[in-house]
Amino acid sequence: MNKPRAHHYCPQSYLAGFTEDGTLEGRLWVYDRVKKEVRPSKPVNQAHQRDFYRANVKDGEDPFILETEFSKIEGGTKSVIDHIHRTLTLPDMEGLGYLLSFTGLLAVRTPGFRQKI
Repeated sequence: MNKPRAHHYCPQSYLAGFTEDGTLEGRLWVYDRVKKEVRPSKPVNQAHQRDFYRANVKDGEDPFILETEFSKIEGGTKSVIDHIHRTLTLPDMEGLGYLLSFTGLLAVRTPGFRQKI
């Protein structure tokens, strides 16, 4: 079974919302702070590190468990955000739970936060 190796600390589905057409294949404008330049890219190519969430686990356990669980929250959140865009209404309690979990994860799952702890 193929396991994801490019672990996005800012999910692709979230980045897609900032593309010109709102899709994963759409053009995303990125500012490079080091080079001090703006360039086009795609969500798949941004905000990720190889094996960033890979866990040191015992033999037989899944080292990609964090990436797998994050993807479940991201998928649920994408559905909630799509619903909000489509209906212009607030989500139900389950949807609110996804949004709160997602927002909290965005704050703590970055390389910068990892360096702080």
